[in-house]
Amino acid sequence: MSFRTYAGSIAKKFNLTRAESKRIIQHLIEQIAQDIIEGDRVYFRGFGSFKKVKRPAKKYRNINTGKIDSAPARMDVDFGPDKTLLRKLKKP
Repeated sequence: MSFRTYAGSIAKKFNLTRAESKRIIQHLIEQIAQDIIEGDRVYFRGFGSFKKVKRPAKKYRNINTGKIDSAPARMDVDFGPDKTLLRKLKKP
């Protein structure tokens, strides 16, 4: 689904304009991103959690030159699905 579709769906369900629901979604995403950047774990019951993690540096082989290079350590976002979501995904 696209961002536009979600905004339309929320607008219809809660009797809002599409612009209002779009602003609500944007604010929610910005707040979640800010919390993750600050190092907080963001958890949605029945869906999963997001947290900031540091990925270590690693070595890799450049396929063009055959030379071994190293990628620096970096910050990343890790998602852990909730058991409820996993159960729903496994249903046929």
